[in-house]
Amino acid sequence: MGCIPFKAAIFDLDGTLLDSMYVWSKVDEVFFGRRGMAVPPTYGSEVAGMSYRETAEFTVRKYMPNERWQDLIEEWTRLSEEEYALRVPLKKGSYAYLRMLKREGVRLAIASALTPNLYKPCLKRLGLDELFEVVCSTEHTNGRGKASGEIYLLAASKLGVEPSDCVVFEDALAGIMGAKAVGMGAYAIREPHVAGDIPKIEAMADYTMDCIDEMRNIHPFTTSPRCVIFTAYCEGDPAKAYEAEADDFIVCADAGWTIAASLGLEPALT
Repeated sequence: MGCIPFKAAIFDLDGTLLDSMYVWSKVDEVFFGRRGMAVPPTYGSEVAGMSYRETAEFTVRKYMPNERWQDLIEEWTRLSEEEYALRVPLKKGSYAYLRMLKREGVRLAIASALTPNLYKPCLKRLGLDELFEVVCSTEHTNGRGKASGEIYLLAASKLGVEPSDCVVFEDALAGIMGAKAVGMGAYAIREPHVAGDIPKIEAMADYTMDCIDEMRNIHPFTTSPRCVIFTAYCEGDPAKAYEAEADDFIVCADAGWTIAASLGLEPALT
């Protein structure tokens, strides 16, 4: 294990950085339920890695030929916007890993099938918008999905980095295929919604993991001591807002000690 073996990292959002697949399960249930249908058992794996438009066109072609793909996109967007803006969380370890890569000078980009009205408010709320130099959507590739690798080449071009110096983090087989097709490294996150594809993903990816913390098996994680200040108020669940690191210097202001204590933390200063 040596230094970080890539100059740029390109991240998918759904199922990779964001713990968001529950949103699409809910959307699928409502969407198909409105039409008196159960969600087809293979639907999640069928559309994984497709762009919004490709997914809509596929759904119309296979399941509801009397509808328009444009109307499907509009309906899905209405159903999902509030969830992304207000509730979708990061996956465990994602923020700390991104911050570490940023400190080490790794160039960061996003390549997502999400539309800007979904990812922009979500990234801002989660504090990710300032970490990424480039954000690419399949809208920027005329609705073509990830299997061709076009979206990854676009991200590399915008970063000014050669494809061979880039790695892609993905959860879908189509994304892993696209990354390898354009000469990039590919690291895969195991996700239940693509369980049937995991053997193929593992055979193709450079490394497959359950949690991004497992990237310690690929390269070292450099650490930088943090000063963490707890105040008397935390919006939401403190356990989700704060991921402890061994060398954190914890300061509690006012009644912030009560929140720290609820997490089992011993402050250095109160």
